[in-house]
Amino acid sequence: MATIGSLGGITFNVSSRRVLTFDNYSRQGNIRSADHEIIAEKSNMEFIGLDPEEITFEIQLLSQYNVTPEEKLELLRNMRDQGQVVSFMLGSHPVSQNKWIITGLSEKTVYWKARGKMHVVIVSITLKEYRVDSNATTENNASTPWGNITAQISEVKEKVRTYKQEALDVLDQVEDEVGDIL
Repeated sequence: MATIGSLGGITFNVSSRRVLTFDNYSRQGNIRSADHEIIAEKSNMEFIGLDPEEITFEIQLLSQYNVTPEEKLELLRNMRDQGQVVSFMLGSHPVSQNKWIITGLSEKTVYWKARGKMHVVIVSITLKEYRVDSNATTENNASTPWGNITAQISEVKEKVRTYKQEALDVLDQVEDEVGDIL
């Protein structure tokens, strides 16, 4: 199994048993600047800083490739609705030093199965870079000696999902090699 990357609890990968990838990946970043007007001359532009970057892409959720569209959509909706700050990885490397938040989610169901089950769904996702200030104190950080427990639990869950996916990758590699031998 080839792992492409991950977004929070969703791992993008391809194998003989499962396909979950994304298309139309686009990344955009802008600067912030200020113009200082000068009488009878061109204005001076000053670099102020960087705006958070945005990434957009589409995921095709195909039940025929061992993906349950309803489960993935629920996970994505929860990430968006709860404002979860998540890691976005390509390969085994984070896309940036900052984390990401889902600012837009659009779903288009292309085909349905019996009993109203989704068969093919195209999901458009917009992510915005989320800078986590390590010096900031929130109510959650101040209320317990352990810091933000919810964030820590989410981080551990994300690591467990990653380890689980890595184990499945190894199983797929073994299956592929055994299949080649037979």
